[in-house]
Amino acid sequence: MNYFQEQKFTHVYLGTCYSERALYKIQFARREFFNGFRWSQNLDELKHLVRRDTQKHLLEATEFGKCFYEGDFGKISTSSAFSVKLK
Repeated sequence: MNYFQEQKFTHVYLGTCYSERALYKIQFARREFFNGFRWSQNLDELKHLVRRDTQKHLLEATEFGKCFYEGDFGKISTSSAFSVKLK
């Protein structure tokens, strides 16, 4: 990592974190990850995502919404740069 600091890089992409084996990446400062609908720095959220045993999309996983957004879909949608337009 010193090389990148010397080269004045502000960001370094360490790759995906889809398994517990990749959790070593959380040791680096100012890390963030894309959870499927927004960028997050919440390490508890990342660990939850890595350890979950379902392939449901996060917006369908009620336990995810309860743990990290108080079960409020509105909080999920306002925390994302993406929007949903219903017809």
